[in-house]
Amino acid sequence: MNRRRAVSDLVSFTLVFSTIVFLIGALTVTGITTLNDVRVGTESNVAEETMLSFATTLSDHRTDGAPTRSTTIKLQGHSFRHADSTVNVTVTSGGSTSHLRIDTGAFVRETNTGTRLVYASGGVFRIGESGGVIVVRQPPIRCGTTSAHLPLTSVRSDANLSADGRVTVRSELTDQRLRYPATTSQSTTASSVSINVSDTARPEAWQTYLDDSAGWNDRTASGHPYEYECSLGSADPTGRVVVHESQIDVTVVN
Repeated sequence: MNRRRAVSDLVSFTLVFSTIVFLIGALTVTGITTLNDVRVGTESNVAEETMLSFATTLSDHRTDGAPTRSTTIKLQGHSFRHADSTVNVTVTSGGSTSHLRIDTGAFVRETNTGTRLVYASGGVFRIGESGGVIVVRQPPIRCGTTSAHLPLTSVRSDANLSADGRVTVRSELTDQRLRYPATTSQSTTASSVSINVSDTARPEAWQTYLDDSAGWNDRTASGHPYEYECSLGSADPTGRVVVHESQIDVTVVN
């Protein structure tokens, strides 16, 4: 009898001990996964805040005409590079059409987990590893019922680096000019304006923004993918369109 009881106690102890070991292992794995998720999320959030600060600095040139600015970017081992990006704008006024090709450029910061933070003409987009897009900061492009304003920011740089610490980025306003109307004698009146973002660094990011922006109509069904039109009333040129470009040179100092 005592022997059977001893065997039963031993089996019970083994089962309890095995259960405890399993739970400890499961909690450890879950805890490590949770901590890793927190670390990844925090890293991406810091990268996002840094790019927002960078975008705010560049907007000072466009809105205030600031000649130069400097900002510090903490890269945390991430890459930071300039990318080619072009926005094509078409303004229709009565029977005439004006085509504008504006090389805006873009900046792409990629984290160690594959998340990309993209600066593009005043906007900041967060693109996940799976391709999902979040508009963190909207580009200042507006379409109304009777007017449209496209203040585009063009950035030029040879930046292509990665670093563990902080780098200082210097920006200089080199030019500000009207692209439409091109001359003082040309009228701002127009019946519509279209923007095509197929040649931008991240067309899907612009697409996400424009899909949710008031006034812009997707022309994909008409055979023009990544093109959006802002209609300003009737075919008669009664609306008003202004396209403005600010050109900025960006240099990584250290």
